[in-house]
Amino acid sequence: MQRVQVFLRNDQCEALGRLAKLSGVAKSDLIRQGVELFLRKQQQAQTDWKQATRQLYGIWEDRNDLETTHQHIRQSLNARLDRFAHE
Repeated sequence: MQRVQVFLRNDQCEALGRLAKLSGVAKSDLIRQGVELFLRKQQQAQTDWKQATRQLYGIWEDRNDLETTHQHIRQSLNARLDRFAHE
């Protein structure tokens, strides 16, 4: 283990002290548990993002109207830009 010094706001320090007293767990152990929970949550969020991205792969693979849709969107955008340019 490595020693780390952190600064807590007064309210955080007081709440941590109350929790330590109620639970019988040292403040340092509570801080370590909090850091571990945070790191797991961050890792899970990244894993969820990667998994969601993988699931999207090929989602439109069976669509055969994408070129038509793209042309429609492009024409609509160009029409808006033309109207905007003539205002």
